[in-house]
Amino acid sequence: MKASEKLSLISQVQDDVDYLLNKKKSCHYIQKVFAFWIMGLSLYSVFCFIIDNINIYYQLYNFSFYYPIKNSCQIGFNCILLILLWKSINKVISLQERKFLKTWFIFPLLISSEQIMSCIMTYINADFLFTFYLTFPMSMIINIIMLFYIHYYIRQRYILWIIGINIVYLIFSFLYSIYFPTLTNISLFTQTLFSLIDIIKTYLIACILSNLFVVLYMGGENNEQHI
Repeated sequence: MKASEKLSLISQVQDDVDYLLNKKKSCHYIQKVFAFWIMGLSLYSVFCFIIDNINIYYQLYNFSFYYPIKNSCQIGFNCILLILLWKSINKVISLQERKFLKTWFIFPLLISSEQIMSCIMTYINADFLFTFYLTFPMSMIINIIMLFYIHYYIRQRYILWIIGINIVYLIFSFLYSIYFPTLTNISLFTQTLFSLIDIIKTYLIACILSNLFVVLYMGGENNEQHI
């Protein structure tokens, strides 16, 4: 083992001892794992966005092979992302952070499971799936619960602000998704607003942005501590 690796290991052991004795919180590895997950989730969302737009432009939905290939790719992407994320968590040296991340992993698992189920349910009951995902943003609820869990660990007020914004948006988007189909005269504004809500929900934008802000603030806190 190199001298630098030995020093790093000794430093981490000291951090773990501080955690056991003083309950001192550490976020160094958590920030890295969160950043990895956000990057993977962003790539997945960009992939889905590009495929959906190619589908509309070239009318690929007319071909029988399109949806099986698209759904298989989405399922495979989510499975690979979860496997890589779990491996990255197990590589975390810090006992404190690894313990937190293994419980936190439930939330990415639920979000990916929702994406996988949306692919599978199309072969079971397409009408039910359309109605459910049109009105009930399950990923947003999972994201809010996840933010509460992160706040339980970090105990920073800025996370409560992020949670509050997510709750307000969740209520608004849910009510508007119910209200929109009842409209008899649909204006350009109401149609655009509905499309924007659908894009945010479909491509997990609220989830990505929420966790991106958490990571950025974590990085700012770490930088301040090292000054």
